[in-house]
Amino acid sequence: GFDAHPLPRLLDAGVHVAIGADDPLFFATTTRREHDVARKKFGFGERTMRLLAENSWRAAFCSPAERDRALADLGGPKRARARPQPSVSS
Repeated sequence: GFDAHPLPRLLDAGVHVAIGADDPLFFATTTRREHDVARKKFGFGERTMRLLAENSWRAAFCSPAERDRALADLGGPKRARARPQPSVSS
């Protein structure tokens, strides 16, 4: 179950984790749904969810211009910034 899921520990250890939907049609999910599940199951706050979204865009196979636009839409800088604490209250 989610109690043993490593995601919170990975974030606490400083691992750059990204959440996505590997094969949306096969697994009947979307990236948005996976982010919603993480928020609900782990109690992540807005800062942690933004960090996960930023990490996803930084790891995406897309042009630098597309990445920069997406990060700007998230309100984040074009380069990495200090990582917020991923505690459930963040």
